[in-house]
Amino acid sequence: MRRLAESIIHARRIYIVGVINSFVSAMQLRYALLMYGIDATLISGYDELHAVDMCVGSDDLIIVNSVSANGKLLKMVEDMVEQDHCSTALITMNPSSSFNEECAKESC
Repeated sequence: MRRLAESIIHARRIYIVGVINSFVSAMQLRYALLMYGIDATLISGYDELHAVDMCVGSDDLIIVNSVSANGKLLKMVEDMVEQDHCSTALITMNPSSSFNEECAKESC
């Protein structure tokens, strides 16, 4: 949790991703960050995530909200990490996600 908080504080831009049912949790996280004066961009769909991929940099943080931590969304984010070397964090109910293990080595 501490690493996530430090990543949020030091990030140039923060993107919070949540699709379908995970979108509500993503909105709540954005609202909580706004209460502390931290702005974040909310991404609610695959096309928006693809568009953001063109402007993400190494100082940016992508926080993914995903109940299952599987599927197309995580694959897209993993590709962004490989290409842009941005930091990522996954908020999920699935402790055995391969995303957790692989990306934890590179980011928060």
